[in-house]
Amino acid sequence: MILIIFGVFSCILSIKLTSPLLRKKIIVKPNLRSSHIIPTPSGGGINFLIPSIIYLILKFIFAEINNFDYFLITIIPLSIISFIDDLIELDPQKRYIFQLLTILTLLIISLNANPDLYNFIEINVLTKLFFIVLNILFLTAILNFINFMDGIDGLVTLCMSIQFLVTSFVISPLYFLFVGILIGFIFFNWSPAKLFMGDVGSIFLGSIYSISLLQSKNILEFISLSLISTPLLGDAFFCVIRRIIRGDSLGKPHKLHLYQRLNQNGWSHSKVSFFYGLATIMLALVYFTGSFYLLLSFSLMTILLGIYLDKYIAKPFK
Repeated sequence: MILIIFGVFSCILSIKLTSPLLRKKIIVKPNLRSSHIIPTPSGGGINFLIPSIIYLILKFIFAEINNFDYFLITIIPLSIISFIDDLIELDPQKRYIFQLLTILTLLIISLNANPDLYNFIEINVLTKLFFIVLNILFLTAILNFINFMDGIDGLVTLCMSIQFLVTSFVISPLYFLFVGILIGFIFFNWSPAKLFMGDVGSIFLGSIYSISLLQSKNILEFISLSLISTPLLGDAFFCVIRRIIRGDSLGKPHKLHLYQRLNQNGWSHSKVSFFYGLATIMLALVYFTGSFYLLLSFSLMTILLGIYLDKYIAKPFK
C-alpha cells in the first residue's frame, strides 16, 4: 500500500510540475495517423521516470539496493533517450540500437541474478546462444509493441496497470510502485486525454515489463506472464505480420492496428480501452488458476475474438 500511495501521489505531483513544460515543448497536433482531434501535450511518461528515480534515491539513502534496482537503473538512459525522441524525433535505427543495448544489459544482469530462468536449456553453448538471441528479439519487440499500442486514450495505461498488478503478486511487491504510478496517470490519460505518455512512457513501461519477465522463476512463468498481455501484444504482432506480408514499409506511419480500426468504425476511445482492459483482466484471473493450458486456451480465444472483431466490426485492413 505504501508503494501504491507513493506511486499515485508522486506521479500526480510530477505531472503538476512538468505539465507547463510539456504543454510548451511537446504538443501533438492531430494528423491523418492520429486518433485524437484536439492538440494534446505528450511526453507524460517522464512522470513514470521521475518517481522511479526518487524511489532509487530513497533506496540508496535508507536501504540496500537489490537486483530490481540494478534493472531499474539500467533502463534510465533509454528512457531519457525516448524523452529526447519526444522532443526532437530521432533516427529509428539509432533508437533501436539503444533498445538492443538496454535489453542486452538487462539480460546479462538476469543471467547472473536469475540463472534458474534458463535451467530448461541443455548445457550447450549454441543452444543457449540461440535462446538468448530469441529472448533479445522478443523483449525488444515488447518495447516497440507497447509503443505501437499507445494510440488510444487510456489503452496502454489500463492494460499495463493490470499486468503490473499481477506481477506485484507473482514476482515482487516492488511492482506496486508502477501500479500506483499508472493509477495516478490514468486520471490524465483516460478519454478525453489531457496528457499522452509519449515514447518515453511506452518504452519505459515496455522496459519494466521486460524486467518482470526476466525475473520469472522459470520459463513457464515467463510465457504465462507474457500471455496475460495477449490483447496488447497480439494486436501489435498480427498487424506487423500482415503489413510484412502485404509488403508495407514497417517504418511508414499507419492506422492499421485493430484498436485503431475499431475506433475508426465507431467505437469510442473509452470503449476500446475498456474492452482490451477487460480481456487482460480475464487472462489475469485465469493465470491465478495455476493452469498453464487453461491460460493458453483463453489466450487463443482472445486471438479468435480479435479475428472476429477484425472481420465483422472493425474498419477493413486497408
